[in-house]
Amino acid sequence: MNLFRIKAFFGLLFIVASALPLSFQNAYAFGFCAGCCGTTCMAQMNNYCPTCNAWNYQPQMTTPWSTPTPYWWQSGPMNYSNFYAPAPWQYYSPQMYSPMMTPGIMGNYYPGHANVGAGKPNIYIEGAAGTDFKMKIRFLEEDANWLAAIPVHGVDGWKGTLGEKNQIKTEQGTYPYFFSDYRVHDRAMQDKEGFCATKDKVIGKMAMSLKAAGFSKMEIGDFLEYWTVKLPQSKSYCVYPQDERQLDRITALDVTPKPKSIRRLLFVVQVEEGLFKNGEKFTSAPPNTWSPQPVRNLASSPAEKGGITVREWGVAFLIAKP
Repeated sequence: MNLFRIKAFFGLLFIVASALPLSFQNAYAFGFCAGCCGTTCMAQMNNYCPTCNAWNYQPQMTTPWSTPTPYWWQSGPMNYSNFYAPAPWQYYSPQMYSPMMTPGIMGNYYPGHANVGAGKPNIYIEGAAGTDFKMKIRFLEEDANWLAAIPVHGVDGWKGTLGEKNQIKTEQGTYPYFFSDYRVHDRAMQDKEGFCATKDKVIGKMAMSLKAAGFSKMEIGDFLEYWTVKLPQSKSYCVYPQDERQLDRITALDVTPKPKSIRRLLFVVQVEEGLFKNGEKFTSAPPNTWSPQPVRNLASSPAEKGGITVREWGVAFLIAKP
């Protein structure tokens, strides 16, 4: 009898919870405590795990004949807190919190103190097959730091040889581009030029900016493939492009032999909820349009003029302020 009452109680609790609005169901999954949300409820709220919904996994605690959790659930994306796009993300709005709180990447997931997280800057190298080169990224600001690099960057940087179709051959493998994540400051960045667009148009506008800046069809395709599904959830966004004028003051690219040209473009993306207009950087829509500066020819000798070209694109987000 007691077992029957317990089952009836939890069954009634589940029915009541399922009837609540979605916002209350999320709070129910959280245990009414943001710090209590594990990977399962994170997955539920970010809609990438159809087996994680409260109405799916809750009956298993009350009805022994319900469908068991699939065997692969412990190796699925629900167990990786940084699986959802673009990173562990915190939303704030001035209606709910102090305007000093800003949305963005949850910095506690990533070591460092700088306030901008640069995600997936890709570096492409173009030149004749068989060309040997070295490349090193140097941080020019205090508190800037690496988060990831593929292949390993290390103290000495990258070195490799260009293969067919500009494939990069290194001791660690062959890659279409170099990849990195890092944290830097926004002090040298600009927030007066750019554009704002709705979710269905913003990626297209960013791709058009890449084309105007001289990126190849393949490089733009890589951008579209990744960032089309990796932007944080928002109805609209404001984008503030940073090119060599800003990036060369934040991270230096040392390349040997000296390339013919280097094109760098990093999009700082702000969600609609972050446009508080409180005077800080990236909290207001950019008042002016952006256009890329002409590519500078760095070559000073005939050998360099026939050498390599370097192009780098990336997307960055602010680190959330709690």
